[in-house]
Amino acid sequence: MKRLKITIITYSWPPRNSMSTHRPYSWAYYWSKKGADVTVLTAKKKIFDQPLDMELPKLEGVKVIEVPYQLKWSKLLSAPLKYAIIKKISKWFRKKLIDYTGYNIEPRNAWAHAASPIANKLARNQDIVISTFGPQAAHIIGSKMKILNPSLYWIADYRDLWSDNPGLESVNKELKEKMSKDEIETVKYADLTTSVSEDICQRLYKLHKKTSIKITNGFDINKKKVKKNLSKKISKLNKTFKIVYTGSIYNDRSPIILLDAIVNLKKKKKIPKNSIIVEFYGSRLDDIKELSQLSKYLNIIQIKGHIPRSKVLEKQKKADLLLLLTGSKKISRGELTGKIFEYMSAGRPIICIGGRSNFETSKVLNLTNTGLVFEERDKKKLEDLLCKSYYGGGLFKTYKPKIDEVLKFSRERIADNYLYTIKKKFLANQKLPLTKLSRIIKLNNKKPKVIHLITGLERGGAERFLYNLINNGLNEKFDNSVISLMSEGYYGNLLKKKKNSSF
Repeated sequence: MKRLKITIITYSWPPRNSMSTHRPYSWAYYWSKKGADVTVLTAKKKIFDQPLDMELPKLEGVKVIEVPYQLKWSKLLSAPLKYAIIKKISKWFRKKLIDYTGYNIEPRNAWAHAASPIANKLARNQDIVISTFGPQAAHIIGSKMKILNPSLYWIADYRDLWSDNPGLESVNKELKEKMSKDEIETVKYADLTTSVSEDICQRLYKLHKKTSIKITNGFDINKKKVKKNLSKKISKLNKTFKIVYTGSIYNDRSPIILLDAIVNLKKKKKIPKNSIIVEFYGSRLDDIKELSQLSKYLNIIQIKGHIPRSKVLEKQKKADLLLLLTGSKKISRGELTGKIFEYMSAGRPIICIGGRSNFETSKVLNLTNTGLVFEERDKKKLEDLLCKSYYGGGLFKTYKPKIDEVLKFSRERIADNYLYTIKKKFLANQKLPLTKLSRIIKLNNKKPKVIHLITGLERGGAERFLYNLINNGLNEKFDNSVISLMSEGYYGNLLKKKKNSSF
């Protein structure tokens, strides 16, 4: 088989420090190692993409095209957005605007227009294009490439949902339907959709009526190190019991039942004062900062702020317990953050606050035996477990990770399996007959007529593309006519020589 040419369209790419960056990065890294010719189309990052200190090496053999894009008022906005209070107000305003009008202010979508010229050139000589959401711009670019070159195999990947996103739950029905229509129109030419969980795949199939397969997130840490972490005898590490959370915290996630459980244990004198602390590492912790001002949580919450990823991984390994926060509403059942796999690889017990027993997060934790999920109704159960764990029992006795199951979530393994699947589907797609066209030919016993309208036929990319299109197969299935609005140019003379085309 020839060397596959794959374009990955992703906004999340280094230096953007986000869990979402690891998904496309791992594909590019491992696919290029497997012999694929990989191009990454991304955007030059803005102030609202901070932090921008992702410590991942540049990939040899992978072509990365970073497209700058312009925003109106960007210079005026950049200075105020440095201040926390302005960022908080703008975040509140954006949420209210979405709730009441359905209009999502997503400045990153301006990237789609800026990337069009480059995407158009890529479309002409690529085999596969994978756009990974969000923002919507990624799928918009993928759609335009597919329209320009229908022989491209286009995969629309969803790290998160678009119109069915939990963050848009409060949007009214009419506006939600409009957003769904926009999504359907954009993704209608995709050959395949992929996502992180079975639940989201099912919802994508229901919306788009096209095949959707699960491609989970994973960990990208050396498998030998992960196996070593998981094989260590688990025990309490710190004199002061440390529960560690790393990353951003979204509106529908809250650690309150955990914090209240610690407060109650102190009140009941089951644990000493200041014996359990919860450390939060990350750059978007506004809600936690508010909680930390409450007197009852004053000596429990410690906000550590943003630190480099290498240090985050060390903090995870040195925690007594790792804290995961998930949404508990039904719409969040399919969410499966990349953080859970990073936590697993650290070899420390995980407590998940939020979610339900039948949610995807709970299924993964049960499958790997790496942690427990606590719902709102489980407050007493959580208190008992924390108390036992503080004295060396609890999770430290029951934590017995299934190493083989954890290792299945290696990003290397996932990327290799994904590439294998893509190759199979791409080759199968190449062999598919043009069924509708074949029926027309058979019934009419004559070739369909196609008229190609073009500005001119001098030497150029579009002109060469038209000539190659007619020359490589279309002349056998169609009666082709070419209309040039200007002179016949260089390619006009060549097209005149074709038996099944007229000029």
